[in-house]
Amino acid sequence: MHIGKTLQSKMYLDTLTQHCISIIKLHEKDNNKEKNKIEEQEKELYGKVCVAKSINFTVNRASNEIIKMKITIILARDREVALKMVIGPRRPRSYGPTP
Repeated sequence: MHIGKTLQSKMYLDTLTQHCISIIKLHEKDNNKEKNKIEEQEKELYGKVCVAKSINFTVNRASNEIIKMKITIILARDREVALKMVIGPRRPRSYGPTP
């Protein structure tokens, strides 16, 4: 009878251990998906920043060669917008939200 209880306890512990391992694997999978999503968003933001810097550099060169002018740069994708606006020398500069 003692052997039966020991065997039953071992089977219960094995089942419990397998269940715990399954839960841990699910959490790791979810964490990896979230990490990949964040990495993709970081890459997208970096790309937008690089494009904005390139445009800003080109516009600034043209402005210095010609005259100071009002500049609006909008980079949009879906519902996200990166905006930079320079209003003029007598007014404060206004910068919009960036993703």
